[in-house]
Amino acid sequence: MAMKSAFKSDKQKELFEVLSRCGELIFACGKEGVSANIVGEFIVKRYDNDEDRLDMGDGTNHVHIDWNKITKVEMGSFHGEGHEEGMLTFFNNDEPLFKLYRPQGEYPQEVKNLVGALL
Repeated sequence: MAMKSAFKSDKQKELFEVLSRCGELIFACGKEGVSANIVGEFIVKRYDNDEDRLDMGDGTNHVHIDWNKITKVEMGSFHGEGHEEGMLTFFNNDEPLFKLYRPQGEYPQEVKNLVGALL
């Protein structure tokens, strides 16, 4: 059964609103030996007033997030095939949970301004 969780801070909400305007992103998560990628333009959609779900495209591909666990985000970069991609790593305290890559390059200043503690 999927978890239902709504944003826990205005900063979380603002960051994901800004990310929805960053074009195609790659959501990547998994543990050693297993990984999954969802590629496309993402938005957060409110469902039944108790879940803020990360949807890609029409929502067929989506991610349920326990927003209590998204405590901070760090910015970095990833050297892809012949170019550099922007990279955000989301954490639950010190435990990495997932990454969002931006194939178009580094994230805009609007995103950089929101990096750090989210809760």
